[in-house]
Amino acid sequence: MEPSLGLQNQPYLPAHRWQAQLSFQYGDSNQLYVGDQRNDAAGPFGVPPHRTMNIVDLDVLYGFTNRMSANLTVPFVWTSGGVEQGTAASHQFVKEKSSGVGDIALEADYWLSNPERPSSLSGAVGLGIKAPTGSDSVTSVNYNLNPPATQATDESFQLGSGGWYALLRAQGTVRISGPLFAYGSGFYGLSLTTRTDVKTGGGFYRGVPDVYSARLGGAYLLRFFEGMVFTAGGRINGITVRDIIGGGDLYFRRPGYEIYFEPGLTWTRGANTASFSVPLRVYQNKLDSLLDISLNRHTGADFAPFLVIASYGRRF
Repeated sequence: MEPSLGLQNQPYLPAHRWQAQLSFQYGDSNQLYVGDQRNDAAGPFGVPPHRTMNIVDLDVLYGFTNRMSANLTVPFVWTSGGVEQGTAASHQFVKEKSSGVGDIALEADYWLSNPERPSSLSGAVGLGIKAPTGSDSVTSVNYNLNPPATQATDESFQLGSGGWYALLRAQGTVRISGPLFAYGSGFYGLSLTTRTDVKTGGGFYRGVPDVYSARLGGAYLLRFFEGMVFTAGGRINGITVRDIIGGGDLYFRRPGYEIYFEPGLTWTRGANTASFSVPLRVYQNKLDSLLDISLNRHTGADFAPFLVIASYGRRF
């Protein structure tokens, strides 16, 4: 079985084969950024919010033909952390948490060339749909209100987006020389829902923004360890200011992007595949939303200084 070269995307599956896969992602942040500058003092009462997120994806894949496969992804999300709440005279750090099923996705992938034939260049494109199965209305007590009352908690602690998405994906590898490859992949979540029915603490409806992610780098097949591939490259994750469908809106969103340097290892042996990477953040930028611009304000967002990503899959 050909090593996946660290793409962390849909693997190639021969016709009538199954694959089950578990993936894990961890991120922790207590740093607040306004624009591309860290400004913890811009947090409530001068304290940045704290958030820890754990995501476990269960993927089940099936190969219909040697070039077409489908993938069902069921995510499980655990978040914890909190934010400073209260009044100027009396405030405290209030803990928040949530857990449950996230937004379930179904995708189909098509290989542009026959993967059964040896080639120095290979690639695939994918199309899918993501449903709003994760709750976007998890609540907690808001102590900024007088008297304190239960409200929907911050969107960073919600389990789902609250809207439907069309999923667009592409991936590819090219052999440069011998054991050295280049890889690239891209993902775009095209929002099909303008806003949710949930309001923020400021009284604005939450938007459902487009999201994207892309990776580009090199991969080296380690000769001294069969099936082991070392990868190194860049990753960008982002939320757009305007959506492709519907354009701009005045609903609440936190647009911006973060760029990571991502070293990793991928191991393939027989029917088993495992990968591990630690993306290290090198740049971040919180952009103003159209709502922010209309209110003449600059709001902040938290960015994790690093991520931990691991996966294990087995085909049958």
